[in-house]
Amino acid sequence: MKIQAMEIRMGDRILAYCNNKQQICTVRQVDDSGQGSIALTVCPSENYRLSLARVIRFQRDALVDLSSKNAEVETETEEVVEEEIELEAI
Repeated sequence: MKIQAMEIRMGDRILAYCNNKQQICTVRQVDDSGQGSIALTVCPSENYRLSLARVIRFQRDALVDLSSKNAEVETETEEVVEEEIELEAI
């Protein structure tokens, strides 16, 4: 699933180039400079280690791949909300 870089939040898992290879990284910090680009501090592991952290820059309107893990969580959340709405209607 692709989203715009300006929609990325801390904790999201994205597919990005880090340490000279494309891999899934966890976003640890989002810095929106307001000048057309966004800097993301990412870590290739789920556990944050400062020594592994890297800064990646994107244009605000760039499309970024979310990992399938995030997409599965969003889908499950949408299903629960739909079920709650159906229950309220009854």
